[in-house]
Amino acid sequence: MFKLVFDSQKSYFNAQHTRSLTSRLEKIERLERLITTHEKALCEGLKKDLNKSETEAFLTELLPLKQEISYIRKHLKSWMKPKKKGRSLITSTMSSHVIASPKGVVLIVAPWNYPVQLSLMPLLSALAAGNTAILKVSEISSHTGKLLVKLINETYQPHEVFASDVAPQDFHDLLDLPYDHLFFTGSPAIGKIMMSAAAKHLTPVTLELGGKSPAIVMEDANVSVSARRIIWGKGLNCGQTCIAPDYVVVHESKKEELVSALIQSIDSMFPASQTNPDFPQVINERHHTRLVSYLNDQTILYGGQHKDDQRLGLTLVDEPSLSSPLMQEEIFGPILPILTYHDEAQLHAILDIHPNPLALYLFTESKANKEKIIHERGFGGAALNDTIIHIVSPTLPFGGVGNSGMGSYHGKYSFDTFSHFKAIVDSPTWFDLVFKYPPYSSKKSKLIQFLRKLV
Repeated sequence: MFKLVFDSQKSYFNAQHTRSLTSRLEKIERLERLITTHEKALCEGLKKDLNKSETEAFLTELLPLKQEISYIRKHLKSWMKPKKKGRSLITSTMSSHVIASPKGVVLIVAPWNYPVQLSLMPLLSALAAGNTAILKVSEISSHTGKLLVKLINETYQPHEVFASDVAPQDFHDLLDLPYDHLFFTGSPAIGKIMMSAAAKHLTPVTLELGGKSPAIVMEDANVSVSARRIIWGKGLNCGQTCIAPDYVVVHESKKEELVSALIQSIDSMFPASQTNPDFPQVINERHHTRLVSYLNDQTILYGGQHKDDQRLGLTLVDEPSLSSPLMQEEIFGPILPILTYHDEAQLHAILDIHPNPLALYLFTESKANKEKIIHERGFGGAALNDTIIHIVSPTLPFGGVGNSGMGSYHGKYSFDTFSHFKAIVDSPTWFDLVFKYPPYSSKKSKLIQFLRKLV
C-alpha cells in the first residue's frame, strides 16, 4: 500500500504541482480548516487518550498550530524568493543566488504525547516547503490518531498527503522506501531505527528526540518563582513532554526552601493531582507500570499515590541514586527527582552523566552564571528562569543535539528543514577567466601566484 502511495506522490511532485505559492497556501488553508472545524472532536480525542482538559488541549496542541499557520502565511512568499548572494574575487563578474527548492516526498513519524501538534506541525512545514507527505500518526494515542487519519485523508488526496496509524510491526513496509526526507519525533531508541532505515537510501533525517532535561536552581535563584515554573513545566501533560524538567539540581543551601515551594506550587496548580479530573493521565498501563516501578526503594518527599487506572500524582523524590533507573532513563511522567550540589564541580559532574539534553533550565539572577552555563553546556535549547516557554516562538529553532536529536524546526527553520537550497552562479559570456584553462603557461602561473597572495 505505502509503495503505491509513495509512487503517486512522487509522480504528483515531479509534475510540478506542489511548487507554486498558490498551491502551498491552498493546502495550508485546508489544514487550517481541518483544525478549526474539528477543534471540539480533537479535544475530545485528547481527553480520551490523555485526560487533557479542553484548556490544556487548546493551549498546548491547537494554539501553537494556529500561531504557526499565521506566521507561515505571512512570511512564505518572502522565504520562497531567490536570495542574492555576495561576490568573491573570482566571481566578481558573476551573479550568485540561492533558491529554496522542495525536497519531494517526505515521511513524518509522529509521537503519542502531543498527537495533534506533533503530527500537524511538521506536516504544515512540509507543505509550506512544497512537498508531499506520508504521515504516520501514533497508534498509542488511538482515539486522536484514528481521528487524525480520518480527517487528513478526507482533507487531502493520497497523492498530496496520506495518513496512517499503522502498527510498528508493519513499519518495514513504511520505512523501506526512498523518501526525500524523514522527520521523526520520539525516543532515541526508535530514532536509531529511523536513521538506520534512512541510511539505506541516503535519506536526510530530522530527529526530534528527548533526554533528561535538568532544571538547575542556583544559590541566588528566586526560589518561589523557580518552583512555580518548574512545577508548571513538569505538570503539563502529566510530565509526558520531551522538554519537561526531568530532574532538579539545587544548591544545597536552597534545597529545603525549594522543596517547600515545590509542594506549595503542586497544591496550588494541581491539587490532588492523582484524582484531579483536569490533571492528565499516563498514556497506558505499560507506561504507568514503568513509572510506578521507578518509585521502588526511593525516598518520596511528596505524592507517590497511584491507581491502576493510569493515574499517578505529581511526585517529588529525594536524592535518588545516580545509578538508579529513575536517573538513568528519561522519566516521561510526573516524577521529579531532587538532587543537591555543593559546588560548581559537583554540579557539572551530575550534568555530565546525561550530556546534550533537549532542554536546559537555569534559575539564577546572575548574568555571569547564565553566560557560563550557556557557553559551557551542550543542549538543544534553554529557558532562563523559566521552563518550556522557549519553544513557543516561531522565530526560534526547536531541536536537539547529539542524543537529543538532530536538525530543527518551527517558523523559518521548518521551511529550511524541508527545503533544499540550490546555489546558482550565472557566469557572463562577455568575460572569461582565461587563466583557469590549460595549458598553464608561465604567464598564467604568475597570475595565479598573484591571486594566491590576494586570497
